[in-house]
Amino acid sequence: MSCSMEILFASATEKFRSMVMFKRLFDIDGNEILKSEDILRGMEYYVSVGETFISPLRAIDFHLEYRLHSKWTIYGIIRSYVKRRLPQKEKFHTNYTRDERS
Repeated sequence: MSCSMEILFASATEKFRSMVMFKRLFDIDGNEILKSEDILRGMEYYVSVGETFISPLRAIDFHLEYRLHSKWTIYGIIRSYVKRRLPQKEKFHTNYTRDERS
């Protein structure tokens, strides 16, 4: 790890008031940044104390999905599932009529 990466992790640890020093840096796509030369100005980055990348957008999507399809009642949260109906196959009916001549 380069010296400037250590300085970046130390300043991020101080900024976020973390008890544990950050050790890993990820870009918005989840790719780990290993060298300070790969850091571009104006881009979003995520720091970690050692865990693998977890997209923060996934938590927002889950929250919105839960919020849209749930109801608060006195019994708690009721999750309403929206079931999509599968297109039904058309039934092929053949009506054979017997010809009385045969």
